[in-house]
Amino acid sequence: RFVEGQRVTDLRLMWDQMYRATLFYGRKGIVLNAISGVDLALWDLLGKVRQAPVYHLLGGAVREELVFYATGCRPNLAQQMGFIGGKLPVHYGPAEGEKGFRENLAELRTMRERVRPDFWLMWDCWMSLDLNYAVRLAHAARELGLKWIEDALLPDDYWGYRDMRRDRKSTRLKS
Repeated sequence: RFVEGQRVTDLRLMWDQMYRATLFYGRKGIVLNAISGVDLALWDLLGKVRQAPVYHLLGGAVREELVFYATGCRPNLAQQMGFIGGKLPVHYGPAEGEKGFRENLAELRTMRERVRPDFWLMWDCWMSLDLNYAVRLAHAARELGLKWIEDALLPDDYWGYRDMRRDRKSTRLKS
C-alpha cells in the first residue's frame, strides 16, 4: 500500500512509510531486508524511467574503476581472477578451544603462502566469537597480514565492540 500507485520519484516518502509501518516488527533483520529489496527495485525503476543509470541518480561516478574482494574458502583462486583480496570464513570459535584457534591460524597461514604478500586476506566470523577470542585472534593473525576481521561479535554486543575499539591500538590489524 505504500508503493502501489505512488510516484516513483517519491522514494524517500515510500521508504519512510514502509519503515514506520513496520516498527512493530523490528528495526533490523528480515524487516529491513524486505524494505531494502523494495527500495532497490524502486531505484532501478526510477533509473529506467529517467533512462539513466542509478549511479547518475545518486550524484554520478566518483572513480574510474572499482576494485573488489571475493568471499570464499579459496582466496588464491580469487587472486587468479583479479580480485584485490579474499575473505575467508573462520571455521573454529571459542567452543573448539586452543586446537580450533590454532586451526584458524594454520588455514590463514596456508592461504598467505598461496597468495602475493600484498593480496588482502580477511576473516568473516559470522558473529561466532567472544571478545577475548576475537582479540587473541587479531593479535595472532597480525604476523600473517590479516586485513580485517568482520562480524566478530553479535551485532548488538555494543559493549564488546566498545571494548575492542578501546583496545584498537593493540588489536589493530595490518592495513
